[in-house]
Amino acid sequence: MYVLLQYSIIISAGEIDLSTTPHCDDETSCPLNVYIGESVKYYRDNGPAEGGKNIALVKTTQPIFFHDQNLQQVGGHILSEEENTKLHESHLPGDMHSEDVNSVFGIGGTADEVYHDSDIGGPLMIKKPIDNVPPRFYLYGIRSFKAETAVPPYASTFVYTKVSHYLEWILDNISE
Repeated sequence: MYVLLQYSIIISAGEIDLSTTPHCDDETSCPLNVYIGESVKYYRDNGPAEGGKNIALVKTTQPIFFHDQNLQQVGGHILSEEENTKLHESHLPGDMHSEDVNSVFGIGGTADEVYHDSDIGGPLMIKKPIDNVPPRFYLYGIRSFKAETAVPPYASTFVYTKVSHYLEWILDNISE
């Protein structure tokens, strides 16, 4: 686990307007949806991501609470056509061909869909109803990058890290 320099990572939970940069002088001066990173644990201790090839767990100095006043909308979609449900190795950047293709998946985008680097790290949530209780949202993937080649018939393919592939590592490395 790497201890961070004070205020070196600032996390905006559910930010929808990236035209402003959150500024925090201390933990009490942050906006309600902004949190300060305290430490970070990289997958296999191999350091920060290069080309979307790593994930990390970030511990914040304060718990992140979601309630009716600050619950942010999340969205996403999963392809239903069988031939487009898996990202094929040929669609990965050249330096990722040795990666486990089961750890990522692709989602097709339309020609008018705009990609921003600020989308990296964003969630792909699945809404799942459970009997007689309100549906729950589950984190299915984390946006990593836009593939150089699109999966037909889509104009673009966005590559996501599959959270379930790392679940054992996540559970082994989170603490109360």
